[in-house]
Amino acid sequence: MSRFAPRPEPPYYAVIFTAQRTEGDHDYGATADRMAELAAQQPGYLGIESTRDASGLGITVSYWRTLADITAWRRQIEHTGARQRGRAQWYSHYELRIAKVERAYGWDHTDGSQPGDGGDHTIEVADAVFNLEMACATHGAVRLIDQPQLRGHLPADTRDQEKPFSLSTDVRPADFPHMSKLIKEPVRLTAEPDRLVVLARPDATGWAMAIELDRGNESVFARRLKGKASIVRKQIAYFSAWRAGLFVTQWGEMCRSLRIATITTSEARIKSMLACQAEVTNGSAGGLFVYTTLDRIKAHGALSNIWITSKSDGVSLIDRE
Repeated sequence: MSRFAPRPEPPYYAVIFTAQRTEGDHDYGATADRMAELAAQQPGYLGIESTRDASGLGITVSYWRTLADITAWRRQIEHTGARQRGRAQWYSHYELRIAKVERAYGWDHTDGSQPGDGGDHTIEVADAVFNLEMACATHGAVRLIDQPQLRGHLPADTRDQEKPFSLSTDVRPADFPHMSKLIKEPVRLTAEPDRLVVLARPDATGWAMAIELDRGNESVFARRLKGKASIVRKQIAYFSAWRAGLFVTQWGEMCRSLRIATITTSEARIKSMLACQAEVTNGSAGGLFVYTTLDRIKAHGALSNIWITSKSDGVSLIDRE
């Protein structure tokens, strides 16, 4: 059995218990096993991780869906009795902290991947969302609703899907006559953003964004509709989904004016993406795709006029052309 707890979709809560043991067992081991078994039976329990060093200093982290679930576990009768014995007999000192988990990611070499295959990208996406969240906090009148919180706002049919944040669209040659060399037969394409977020205003209106983090490690003009993902395939999938009204059908009214916000590595790469976009859209949908670089975000903030569309340079995510 893994010593790691499962990693559910945030947000959830972590109860972090750090304690120094006293000498002797005094039925501690059996009680600890019983508490772990009992906790797993409680509503909202998500998992536990625990370790102790040779000096007797131990850390146990249990994960819970809500604060109410933590309170209910604290009030459980057997658990109350165990805590009393802990203070009287098992511990010379302990600290307990409760924290909200906003983001979580990990890597396991046994699944055959390398750390750079997905772990680095996941961290970079989390950093991008964090930068956006900090920009919203500085702005004051806009708050970020991150993807985990959006799930409850999706249409009922979408919430029940295995991958609710994925878009699948049928692309037909007749819809892209200007790309006849690439799209020669009907094909079903899927686009799944690195993160779907909403910048919400107090009046419940706002701006939805599908964030794509481009690491700059492949040619923008790679012509692939199958196999490894490519920039052109993503743009075709998003553009086709937009024309078919799938943003609203799949993700709800909040995404009617959704933008595809790509964060990439250089100004030159943005120029290449704009050229690719012009080919895909045949010059239409100028505000659908927006681009910026990590350097622009670091220098000016994610909500500043640092974004580029096919129409202009100097666009803000909370403006509409």
